[in-house]
Formats: sequence, C-alpha cells, structure tokens
Amino acid sequence: MTKSGYLQPAIQTYGGGIWHTWFDRDLGLAGKVVVRKAGKLEHKLVHFNQALLRIPNLAIHFTRKYDKFEFNLEQHLRPFMATEHVDRLRESIPKANAEMMVREFPAIMEMIAEELKVDPIDIVDFDLSLVDVQPAGFMGIHKEFISSGKIDNQISCHCGVEAFKDLHTSEDFLKGDKDINILVMFDHEEIGSKSMQGALSTFLATVSERIFKRAADSADGEELLNAALRRSFILSADLAHAINPNYASYHQEAHPVHLHKGVVIKTNYNISYATDTASSVILKELAERLKVPLQEFVVKCDSLCGTTVGPLLNTNTCIKTIDIGIGQLAMHSIRETCATTDILYYYRLLKGFYQEYAKVDKTFLGM
Repeated sequence: MTKSGYLQPAIQTYGGGIWHTWFDRDLGLAGKVVVRKAGKLEHKLVHFNQALLRIPNLAIHFTRKYDKFEFNLEQHLRPFMATEHVDRLRESIPKANAEMMVREFPAIMEMIAEELKVDPIDIVDFDLSLVDVQPAGFMGIHKEFISSGKIDNQISCHCGVEAFKDLHTSEDFLKGDKDINILVMFDHEEIGSKSMQGALSTFLATVSERIFKRAADSADGEELLNAALRRSFILSADLAHAINPNYASYHQEAHPVHLHKGVVIKTNYNISYATDTASSVILKELAERLKVPLQEFVVKCDSLCGTTVGPLLNTNTCIKTIDIGIGQLAMHSIRETCATTDILYYYRLLKGFYQEYAKVDKTFLGM
C-alpha cells in the first residue's frame, strides 16, 4: 500500500515480540519464494541482508508522553521502503505476473527476480519476513557476551546440531552405541505448536515408532517399543531468563539465573515446564559426571510463566522429559544477549547426554 507518499508493505506480527525494539532499525528481508521452472514449482530461499526498510518512530515534538511508548501494531508498526515519487521514476517490469502485481510492489518482484536470476513472471508466490541486518557479534569490555537476534531459540538448535554431528561422526562412538538417538527441531513453538511441523503434531511419536520397529524387526515390536519409551528421555531445550540488573525484582530471589554459571533447569509445578523429580535427578547426575554447572529457574508466584514444547512432548509420548536452557537477557527483543561460556556448557551437556544417558539411567531403577 501507499500512504502519505510512502510505499509500505503490509505485515503481520508473529508470536510475542518486544515490538518497540524494532523501531528505527535497519531491516532486510528473508524467506521463501516459489518459482515456476520448466513446468514445475520450485522453492527458493532468499536473504536480502541490507537496509531496505525501516519502522520510523514518532518525533518527540509530537508527544508529551516521555515515559511511555504506546503504539498500535496495525497502524504504527508498518515499515516504509521507498517514496512513491522515486518509485515512479523506475521502469515498469514488462512481463510481470499480473496477479502478483495486484498484491505486491513491482520493486520487490524485480529485486527477488534479480536475486534468483529468474523472470519476474515466473514468481508464483513468496513469504518474506523482516530481519535485523546488524550481524551477531561479541560485546562487553572482555568480549564475554554474544549479542544477536533470535538467540531464543537458535542457540539451542545450534548447540544441538553441533553436538549431534560431532558425536555421530565418531566411529568409536558409533561402534559402541546401541541406542537410538534423535534430534528434532520443531516449528511454531512461539504460537502454540499447532501445526504438522509443531510439537503438538504426531510427528515425533510416528517417526520414533517407525525407526524403532525397523531397527527391532521383531514380532514383539509393539511391546518392545513401549519398553523403550519407558527407558527414553527428552531434553526440551529452550532458553531461560537470566536476571536483569535493572529489573531484578521480577526474578524469584531464591533462584536467580546468572550468566556464565551454567545450564538452567526450569521447573514449574503448574506444568508450564515438564521438569519433575525423576527427570531432574537424572540430569543432575549426568551434569555432575560431565562437570557441567547447573542452575535452577523458578518463576515468581505472582508472575506469569512462559512455556515450551516440553509438556506437549511429555503428554504425547509419555517419555520422561526435562526443560533446560541457558540464561539470556531481553528475550524476544530484536537484539538478545547471552554469555559465551554458557554456550560451551550447553554444547557439552547435550553431547554428553547422547553419550552417557543410558549409563545414568541404569542407576535410577523405577524412575
């Protein structure tokens, strides 16, 4: 749409972002594009890591509410990417997809076509997200922090993938390992997990059953599967809230989470987290063997508690589950912060879990 002489794409917010942090930032675009090639549809990924859009703040001279930042998501969070005046000076695309052009700006179509080296008429559809173009980096006078967008929960994904890869490319480990190890990263956790790629789907249970039955190759497959599930364990890995020095009163004083002090066990007896006594003691024993420090997070009784995929997986699979993470500041801001050493602890625990869980589990009969 155009408004007051500016070109402004329509947007929709996803999940519970701290949206005021997106104002006055250089924003790019990234996402998926569907193109038609040789009569077939293909999915392509694009990432425009350059300052293309910006959500402008209201100048201070137009408001006297200095201590508040109030805005409407639909009206005030819409970015601009060009002026109508300059956009009219560019040549029109001669073979543009007429249906797409009704909904989208010609400039965006042209930019995508140039990036993918396709004709604009072959662009069938696309799904793009706004992204912060400032790269992740170290910060602090000792370079002890990492500042980045999407630390929650890409740190867990990164540590999980690296741990799984490093361990399962070791011939010595593969020769001696008799267990089935799985790493799964679900989509849509921030909006309820209600999708076929979300944790509320049957994906994990179905895939686990298929893998086990193929490996067991026995007439007693169903019974053996149930026994295997009883012995199994899920690490629900998602980031945790480190204590914020400017808002310390929001944290439970007996269970503060500090940066650099290790992996966090998250507990909530209203089952916002899946941690219970059985899963907690197993992880503590595992961490002790791996020399990984642990902390515990409990939300205040007068405060709301976030949740994870842990309770959903625990319910759908009946597998022992624990919720863990590492501490971070400003969760869901456009820029989040965590500690470098905690990432190492996280990686070490996740890798050690695949190596040592079966041994630890044997010491806890009946749990």
